[in-house]
Amino acid sequence: LPDAFCRNEQITEKIYIESEGKINECFGFKYCSQLPKIAPKKLKENNKSESVCCYNRNDDNLIIWAVGGHSNFQKAMRKILQQNKINSLTNGYYSHICIMTDNDSEEETTKFWQEINQILNDYEISEQIRAMEWVKSTQLIDFDEKLSINLLGICVPVDESGALETALLNALAEDNGKTYIVKKSQDIIHDLLENKEKFSNEYLSSRRDKIKAPLAVFFGITIPERTFINTDELLKSINWEKQETIRNMFKPFDIYK
Repeated sequence: LPDAFCRNEQITEKIYIESEGKINECFGFKYCSQLPKIAPKKLKENNKSESVCCYNRNDDNLIIWAVGGHSNFQKAMRKILQQNKINSLTNGYYSHICIMTDNDSEEETTKFWQEINQILNDYEISEQIRAMEWVKSTQLIDFDEKLSINLLGICVPVDESGALETALLNALAEDNGKTYIVKKSQDIIHDLLENKEKFSNEYLSSRRDKIKAPLAVFFGITIPERTFINTDELLKSINWEKQETIRNMFKPFDIYK
């Protein structure tokens, strides 16, 4: 039975999952060049930040959907649940649904999950989604038939506000040889933001830029000769799955082992 992994940034799958060797090594899934019928169609065909890919293990499909922006989560979730409702007998259905998103402010995060749970209610899902825990639930479809589904929510990083880049930097800091450089990379950006009036407002103006910047500084210091290579190659060159921060973040997916 297919699974859905909705994520609003392509970077997650690029560093941890989209590498065929890594996902095959960790979970035994192999990349499928051709999407199965159940795979969702992109919300916007020409949105470069949105992507859908699939991995297969025996009769199981793992479908990863980078939905192309925080505002697209609700549309994507409705599309997945509608697929379950109308095509479960012909194309199969999503038995496990995980949503991974940034850990914004407490107010924003609470609002986000309330909106997702409202959609679950609209589609007659019996349980609400919870953080870092698979919740067994059912979805009522036509003719009073119920599908067994499992729901999971992950906010990244798990223990603080921020985004995936925050978690990656925390993971790099676990290496004693890199702890000092991580701290200094954070300090550089903090100092720039504290003295923002001294440089152009076009830099570090958005929340996303402020979160991404310390990681960019870290890579600029540690591997300056690779600063201008493809970002995918840079991120894939690190064995993220060996870092405790990353392992803890993806621990719920041990059910696939």
